[in-house]
Amino acid sequence: MKKYAGILVLFVLLFLCGCINKNTISLKNNSQSQQQEAKSFAYLIYSTTCPHCHHLIEYLNSMNTSIKIVKLTNPGKLIDLLKNHSIRWDGGVPLLVAQLKNDTIMAIEGYPAASQDKNGYFLGKDFEEKLCEKNGGKAIYSGSTYLYCILPGNIIMGNRYSVNMLISTCEKYGCKKIL
Repeated sequence: MKKYAGILVLFVLLFLCGCINKNTISLKNNSQSQQQEAKSFAYLIYSTTCPHCHHLIEYLNSMNTSIKIVKLTNPGKLIDLLKNHSIRWDGGVPLLVAQLKNDTIMAIEGYPAASQDKNGYFLGKDFEEKLCEKNGGKAIYSGSTYLYCILPGNIIMGNRYSVNMLISTCEKYGCKKIL
């Protein structure tokens, strides 16, 4: 009987050692992932009831990026930052903001809802390009292909291509943690 009790105690001890070792490995992995924290940040101001915001969040989640996207429903301190950099934000959401290491601010306002998204543009490339011109914006091209628009007030019109530009710029040059 003592022999079986000894084997049972040994089995329980081995089981507990395995659990403790497994938890130690998990904690080690957690601390490694914390050390590999994001080095670049972008901030998304959004509304929980906004279909444009949710479509942008879906797109950002589908991207393979090391940029930490901080989601906020209250812009708080970011409003002053935008004003201090002569960026006129009218309060529309979504608003994607990033500050480069050299203090340049990039602010993208708006994004097409899923039903409005035509190949990454708001109701299509031609429509968006005309909208840019109508609003006095500066169209940005790659070769002869329209990508996105910088509107008066230094706000970038939101579409897939302007978001890609912001993310790739942050990946290449780094974007500061603002909050």
